[in-house]
Amino acid sequence: MTQGGYSMAGYRRLIAAARDAGFQFASFVEEPSAPRRSLYLRHDVDFSLAAAVELAETNAALGVRGTFFVLLRSEIYNLLSPWSVERIRDLERLGQEVALHYLEPPGTQNDDLPGRVREDFETVCREVPTLRRVVSWHNPSERLLSLRGENTVGGLVNAYSTALTTDSLYLSDSNLRHSVEALEAALANAPTRHAQLLLHPINWVVGGCSVVDVLAGAWRHVIRDREHGMRSNRVYAAGFPEGVPDTIIDGFVRDWRAAAVDAPGLTSTGTVG
Repeated sequence: MTQGGYSMAGYRRLIAAARDAGFQFASFVEEPSAPRRSLYLRHDVDFSLAAAVELAETNAALGVRGTFFVLLRSEIYNLLSPWSVERIRDLERLGQEVALHYLEPPGTQNDDLPGRVREDFETVCREVPTLRRVVSWHNPSERLLSLRGENTVGGLVNAYSTALTTDSLYLSDSNLRHSVEALEAALANAPTRHAQLLLHPINWVVGGCSVVDVLAGAWRHVIRDREHGMRSNRVYAAGFPEGVPDTIIDGFVRDWRAAAVDAPGLTSTGTVG
């Protein structure tokens, strides 16, 4: 639970706090300049590319550069569809960087991990040749986390390396675990020269005071993003030329929230990201 809730206003406060602390926004693929404080702004895109673009627009307006890590193997969005590739181009047009968010497929724990990471990277590069050579793990297993000592995996910079986590200030908004105020204070009092700040786009674009708030709002984005495929059907497009009315999605979200109250294991501190 956060004190004031997550919001785009809170996001802008965090960017301001980082600047006030003397951090300069850096790329994962560039060696930081020796005298400066570098902040690696990381955005894992777990739910919605449209929400990622919305956050990127704020980054651009604030004059900062983040790295958006996108999933090849998402169950929610098809990264290689024309619509998705165009959203990645939007991110880059907004001055942001794009990298690989790696999901370890079930049953591959004994496989050649560096080889699999490299293969996924090369697959995405066929559509996005400007993809940065960086990888972050999605819902990492113990096996993936055990690679902290490796600065690179499969030829890609490891965002979970010791250098970028334990040797730096590492802050994450996963599970809405920190209030906006706590994140601001951590940046203001950072004991290290470098920091990595993981902020999931959906948490801030949707906003709220609990993970249930975020998940409910995430459904709106997921449905609208996926509706682009439905609207390619001429009958659907004729019936809903502007997409289904907001009232229909509002009803679903309202019913979902009501069900979430009684869902076993789904609490205000459930998992996001």
